[in-house]
Order: sequence, then C-alpha cells, then structure tokens
Amino acid sequence: MKVFTYLPGTRSAVSHHETDTVSFETLSDMLFEYTSLKEALQQLQREGCEHSDKTKSFQGITSLLEEVWKLEQQTAGRLLEICLNKKTPGEHVGKRLRELLEALPAATDSNGTKKSGRPMNRDALQAIARFVREHPDDTLKTTFEKCEKLGHLEKALRRARWGYDLSSIDDALLQELLGEESAACWQKIKNLPARLIERGYAEESRTGLRLTVPGLQRVAWNILREIFKPGKTDHLTRRIDSNLNTEPYLVQGTRRFQFGDHLQIDTARSLLNALKRTGAAKPIHLTEEDFEVYEKEPIMRSATVVLLDLSKSMRFEKRYVAAKKVAMALYALVRKRYPQDKIGVIGFSTKTLVFGQAELPFLTWNEQDPYTNMEEAFAAAQKVLAGYKEYRQQIFLITDGEPTAHREQGAVFFQFPPHPRSLQKTLLAIDMISRKNISLSIFLLAREKDSVSFMHNMARRAGGKLFHIHPSALGRCMLMDYLERKSKWI
Repeated sequence: MKVFTYLPGTRSAVSHHETDTVSFETLSDMLFEYTSLKEALQQLQREGCEHSDKTKSFQGITSLLEEVWKLEQQTAGRLLEICLNKKTPGEHVGKRLRELLEALPAATDSNGTKKSGRPMNRDALQAIARFVREHPDDTLKTTFEKCEKLGHLEKALRRARWGYDLSSIDDALLQELLGEESAACWQKIKNLPARLIERGYAEESRTGLRLTVPGLQRVAWNILREIFKPGKTDHLTRRIDSNLNTEPYLVQGTRRFQFGDHLQIDTARSLLNALKRTGAAKPIHLTEEDFEVYEKEPIMRSATVVLLDLSKSMRFEKRYVAAKKVAMALYALVRKRYPQDKIGVIGFSTKTLVFGQAELPFLTWNEQDPYTNMEEAFAAAQKVLAGYKEYRQQIFLITDGEPTAHREQGAVFFQFPPHPRSLQKTLLAIDMISRKNISLSIFLLAREKDSVSFMHNMARRAGGKLFHIHPSALGRCMLMDYLERKSKWI
C-alpha cells in the first residue's frame, strides 16, 4: 500500500487573450458551480468574470451599472452647478438640490463595499425638473434631459441584471450615453447564449438551453489543459500535449502487406525484399509485394469507475466542484489518448446513481440525503465493471470522510458518527474488490484524523493507494495516477 499526502499550493497565473466574446474557458470554469447552463450564463451576464491576475475578462451588467452611476453623479453635479450659478429669486431651490445630493449615501454592492458611483436621487430629479420649468435655459435643459435618460437606462439595466428580458434595453440609448466601447460590451452580454449556439457549444431543448456533445468535450478538454499546464517537463504531461489520438501498440513482428492494412511499413525489411527480388541493380524499385508492415497488438485496456461522494459535507472547500471537474477531465483524457478504455461515474450518498458525462457539470449534493454509503457504492462499481472482464479494472474513490450508512436486512441503516457496523460492512466490500483483482485508489479530501485512519486501513486491505490531498491538487493527482497505471500495464 502507498500513502501520499499533498498540501495546497499556489497556482501560476495563465495569460489570456480577450476575444470578441467571452472565452469558452471562462464559462467552463463557472459551469460546475451552478445547476444549469442557463443559471451559469445568467451569472456571467450579470457579474462578468475576472482572470487570476484580477483583470476583467468579461464585463457584466453590473459593470455597466457602475458606469451609469458615475455618469449620473457627474451629470447631477453639473446640474447643481448650473442651478447655483443662476442669479434669480429661485436660488434657494438650487441650495435645496445641493442638500439632497450631499445627503445621498454612496451605493454599495452585496458585500457592503462602496462603489465609485451611486444611483440618482429621484427627489432631487423632481426638484431639478421644477427648477428647469421655472428657469428656461438650453444648457440646463440639455443636462437635465441627459439625467432623465441616464435614469431610464439605469432602471432598465437593473431589471436586466435580475433576469428580465435583455432585449428591453435600448441599444441606441446605451451607446449614446456610455459610448461605443460600452455598447460593444453590451452586445457581448446580450448575445452570449446565441454565440454559444452559433459555435455549436449549446442548443435549445425542451428543458431549456443545454451543452452539446462538442460543448461538453470542449469543457472537458479545457479542464484537462488547465490541470496539465504548459511548461511542465515530466514525461506524463508531454503525453497530454501529444497530437496522438490513439493508444500505443505492442509490436509482435512484421508480415507482408495486405490490401486495407495501415501503412506502418518496416522500411528496412521492405527494401531487403526488393533487393532479394531484383538483385543489386540500382535504382531499387519497390512494388506492393515488397512491403512489410508491423504486426501490432493493442495494449491492455482499462475500465475505470469513478465513485463520487455526493454527501452534503462535500460542499466545503469546493470539494464537490473539484471532484466534478476531475471526472470531466478524465473523460477528455480517455477520449484523447486511450479511446478504447472505458470510464463510468457513480455518485453515492445514502444511495447510488450512475451518471453520464452530460450530467456531471450540474450535479449537486442532496440536502435531504447527507449520509455516505460506501458499501453500496462499491457494489455498484463491481456491477459496472463486471461487463468488462477482459479489461484491467480499477476504482477511483473521491470522498471527504468515513462511511455513515450501510445495508442491513434489505434496508439502509445510517448514523453519524459512523456506526461500527457501517465501517465493518465497508471493509468487507473492500475485501471483495481485492479478491476480484480490482485496483483501488482513494482520494481523501478531509482533514479529520479518524477519516485518515480508516481510509488508510481501506487502502491497506485493498493493496491500493491513498492520496490525502487538498481539493486544488485533486485533478493533477488523480490523472497522474491514471497515467502511471497505464504506463505499468504497457
């Protein structure tokens, strides 16, 4: 048995290039924190996103609102200045305006942080409107009209920010008030779903907007590339960057070329056949009958089941997000490098469920089902692997603690802290896995000593590996373990 402990580390910043729309890499990273593609897109449209270096990669509606608030304050200040400079009997109205504006609190976001701008005070606008009617002036009138337009735009953006129809925004008005750059930003926000559909990453269905197969593959590949970032020097990482999309083969010798064979020609033997046929005459003329090709046999295939803990405690430290991402990345790795391998994902809490790749990004834990039934999970994994008898079989368990449920006389018994019977039944399931020569790797995301001790016992009985890691290290650790096993089986 091997035990590995990893501590959280810092992640190096990745340079990004802004495009005419949001990068799909950004959306890929956000998807796993929401329950649907629509919800993730709305959040992106609402708040935008930042790169690791704190630069905005996509401006959201909130950024446009901040621009409107700043402009409103500047315009209100200009109005106040005009009003106060008017030498008329109505000067007291201007003073009242100043008192109203100075009494306004600064706008704050949901975290209570002060914004640089603040919404227009409606009482102040009404007072200004009365003053404009009483003191006709072209500059005053133009400035006031701009204030009114900004107020209308602010109201429309606020509605859009909370999920109302984005098409209700007057594009021409937004460009007039905020300029071409902000107008272009708004078009990116508004057309984001349409652009995803246009690029083939999403499609409309009866249940709403959903990712297509190419979209899912792109999400998985982006995660895989993030895990194995450029600049890594180990040989396993170079495999990921390889352009090969098929597995290596074991060479068993050569044979004469037959029609339909791949042109994997043994050049030396082919030339020797030509020399035997024609003698030493130059130049050497090769014909089809001279060709010899490599006789190759595929390497051992592997069948993998990822057991994904769905219990409520997985929400801490973004454990669940990390687990879903690495499962998607494993799909991408298998499809890219080992297309003949098999992979399945089983989620488990009190009960087990088998999930397809399309369901992974939006899975969430069940608030009403907080317990962890590993015995049931291992039984479900064995059932899936039973269909691949000629494959090397392995289970990757991603969890954050001990089992707290088990089957007892046809029913499910659960208790926290774990009942000794739950621990015992789980170890019996481990013994069954060991007898069937199914390898086991455990990725433990918890820090409790009791959990570490029990998982250590599980790995020892299965002759497997235990990785005690922080969620940020899960992706690279799990994929490297997969690749290491493949290298040993070749």
